[in-house]
Amino acid sequence: LRLLQRIRRVSSVALSFDDLVRCPTPCDLAALVRERENRDSHAERLESPAEPEPLEKLSRSKTWPATENQLVYWKVITGSKGKATGNIVRPMRVRGGFNSELFGQAFRAVINRHESLRTGLKEDAKGVVVQKIIRRFRVPVTIETLPEIPSRRRQTECIRRADQEGKEPFDLGRPPLIRAKIVVFDSDDHLLMICVNHAVADGTSLGIIWDDLIKAYGALVDGREPELEDLPFQ
Repeated sequence: LRLLQRIRRVSSVALSFDDLVRCPTPCDLAALVRERENRDSHAERLESPAEPEPLEKLSRSKTWPATENQLVYWKVITGSKGKATGNIVRPMRVRGGFNSELFGQAFRAVINRHESLRTGLKEDAKGVVVQKIIRRFRVPVTIETLPEIPSRRRQTECIRRADQEGKEPFDLGRPPLIRAKIVVFDSDDHLLMICVNHAVADGTSLGIIWDDLIKAYGALVDGREPELEDLPFQ
């Protein structure tokens, strides 16, 4: 997916995952990019520029096809037989007081705000991969207490746990495709891990999710309701 995005940035050519499969060597890929550039350039000369259509909200009562990026991860994950999860994990060591209950409330507020985090993927009766958006969900937070781990071994344990969390697959058809795990070493030492599937988020959007989590959690700690504005478009 990063290769597809990079090609689009430097050449403005939008390739698909199937295009990559059909180009086993860099030379084949370069030839395809040149071919598409020439074709697109010729089409632009023939067509008059069109005004961009305004954005409009789509009905949530219908199912909508998966995006091209989602299809890439669908094919990779479902075709790997459990070897590829497509997960992103962001661990954070939290020192000092940490309220797991308030964090769960903040996590719910963030998932409610971002529709993509409540989106799953499934095949319809015709075999087309479509997006499945849910409204109601159980907050995906698990807590594990490990007081027996001595201080000198905790950093190694954090690395091991983060690696383990990333290898645990999601069921793409059962959103939300994000979860949190809290490992409690003692009352002043926690490991917080956020794991999200690449079908619904990337590294950039995960940074936005972290920012929202920090704001929502901070508000709850201060005794206020989280002030996360509704997004005009999702």
